[in-house]
Parts: sequence; C-alpha cells; structure tokens
Amino acid sequence: MTPNASPLTPSDAEPSRLSDSSDTRQFLSFVVNKSSYGVGIEDVREIRQWMQTTTLPNQPKHILGVLNLRGSIVSIQDLRIRLGAPAPQPVETNVIVIVQAGERRVGLLVDAVSDILTLRAEDIQPVPASRGRNDTEAMLLSLAVSGETMVGIIDLNRVMDHAMADPVDV
Repeated sequence: MTPNASPLTPSDAEPSRLSDSSDTRQFLSFVVNKSSYGVGIEDVREIRQWMQTTTLPNQPKHILGVLNLRGSIVSIQDLRIRLGAPAPQPVETNVIVIVQAGERRVGLLVDAVSDILTLRAEDIQPVPASRGRNDTEAMLLSLAVSGETMVGIIDLNRVMDHAMADPVDV
C-alpha cells in the first residue's frame, strides 16, 4: 500500500450479490491489539498508510490529530486507545481507515487491514450482556464468526460519540 492510497470506488464499496443468498453483508476487517474488528464496507471511504497528523490542543488522548485529505479536514482516532488497549506510537505499518457515518467522517488508526468479509445474517450475533460497563463492548454492535476468527463489528456512531471520549479503566 502506498502513502497516497486511492479512495474506494462505488463499485468497491457495494456489497456483492451472492446467487445463493441476498441476506449477506460485507465488512472490512482489521486488527487492533491482536484482535479482529470490522466495519460495514459501505461506511469505508478510503484506506491509507499511516502519515503524521497535525495535533490540536486540548483533545482527548485517543485523538491523534487531523489530516487534510483533498481539502477536507479529518480527525484521526487511535482505535487501540478507544478500545482500552495500550497504544505505542504509530509506525509506517499502521493503517488509517477513513469511515463515514451520516455526515461525520473520521479516520481510525488500526494495526493492519485484514480482509473483506462477506457474512450471512446467521454469522452475526449480538454482544453478550456484561455486568459492568466495558468500553470494548460498548463500542461493538455485534460479533461475527468468520472461519475460526471472532470479529467485533464496530459501532461507528459510538466511536464518533464525544460523550464516550476516553476509555473506561478496567
């Protein structure tokens, strides 16, 4: 992947139509702190190699700064911190996934992009209820099984929610 990665084209982001089932969805999967997560492919706008951000004062610790992407200023969040994991300094092997939920656009720093998963509805299950508030669970919409891997499906509205600015200490 090059530092100037191209945006996904509409045909890249459209879920494929499988002949045996129309009850499928596609997700971009990625790794954060050795765990697999994903977002709906329809929410992904671009995938970029890590590049230095411009920091802004008085931001939550998960906000690394902002990037100017073709004239649009985009906030970059370290998803490792957002999910309560330790976060070393970003390196050139890290990846920024630019996602959009409604009118809001944000870049998510992840360790690596894995794959595009096509999942059936029965492969996606709700997150089990927990006794205490756990930020990782609060950030997940559901869990999906892909082969031998469990993938946490990220709730982009929660990730972008300023009320949940910093992870909960467990």
